[in-house]
Amino acid sequence: MQHKLSTSVELILLIVYALMWSVVPLYALFSTYILYASGLTLIEIGVFSTSYNVASMIGQYSLGYLSDIMRSRRRVIIVDLLAVSLLTFFIMLSMRTIYYMIVSVLMGFLAGGFSTLMLASSSEISVAKLGRSISIVRIGGAIGWIGGSLIIPLVIIKSSLRYAFLFALIESLIALTIVTLMLKETYSTKFTTKLTLSTWAALSLYSLIAGLTISSASWFLPVYVFIKRGSILYLGEVIAAGAAAEVPIMVITGRLFDSSLLFRKHLFIINGVALSLAFTLYSIVPLSALYLAQVIRGIGYALFIISTPALLMSLGVERGKGSAVFFTMFSMGSILGGLIGGVVSTMIGVRNLFILLSLLFLLVSLVMNIALRSRVHEVQQSLKS
Repeated sequence: MQHKLSTSVELILLIVYALMWSVVPLYALFSTYILYASGLTLIEIGVFSTSYNVASMIGQYSLGYLSDIMRSRRRVIIVDLLAVSLLTFFIMLSMRTIYYMIVSVLMGFLAGGFSTLMLASSSEISVAKLGRSISIVRIGGAIGWIGGSLIIPLVIIKSSLRYAFLFALIESLIALTIVTLMLKETYSTKFTTKLTLSTWAALSLYSLIAGLTISSASWFLPVYVFIKRGSILYLGEVIAAGAAAEVPIMVITGRLFDSSLLFRKHLFIINGVALSLAFTLYSIVPLSALYLAQVIRGIGYALFIISTPALLMSLGVERGKGSAVFFTMFSMGSILGGLIGGVVSTMIGVRNLFILLSLLFLLVSLVMNIALRSRVHEVQQSLKS
């Protein structure tokens, strides 16, 4: 009976995640393409992406803690989705560029908080199958990203940007209805202990660097495609290809995390190799082969976004706090990524920016793998006992 209940909650969270994440690309990655095409400079794109990520960081921290204070994930998710729907409706009424930028930043706050709530909720479904639950729910995000990446640019080209916002409004309203009518409360205090300061610091630093490298590469990939004369439709197809690669890898990662000590002990270096390879390929493959780089990026991101928070939760951290800190530090890195990406790409070009990001993330992942290997082993032994 408990297994059926867990599966039902996982499915609802997956669907809601997919609906919400089909909306987010309109305010995130596609926004940089649209704004750059409208005349913004690389520095201005960097400032915009930084503002988005600041808002996302605040949302992750505040909504994660708010759900702990209220002792409810469900109610905060409902408020989040209602705000998304209202903002999308507002931007449909006025299509001015400045309004689009402001609403996108506010959406960053809501999307950031939403991701924290999804992680906290999925980690509370099953302690024994922590990796499985997180991976299944997170797959919803990948599915939504694929759909949004393909549909949004197609709607823009075939109709207009206004109809893309209409698509986003419909998706958010459906998600709101499902949560209100079908989602049960997931909040739980089971298996929550405090981490040592050194472990908190190490995982926070890793999330920070990961946010910096992944975000900087992601924000400036659309700019790179524009510079290479690629269309927004092609950009959507490339992004969708990467998201499609995430889905099976998320399933595999969840299962490996639950069953393999060897995987847990080496997950940082595995993450580092995959994402570093993707960033390097960004800079060396022709535009027509960018699919390959993005597929590898999807594999690396899937490994990171499942294994790292699952490791954090398996160490016994308070889930609302743990989710908030993980995504907050990731977004703090994203803030730096926007600024650094804008400055560095202006100085040495977008292509060389990708090379620097590749080397940085590979080095940090290697150091983390060495530093936390023994701690991961201790946790695995305690869970067995």
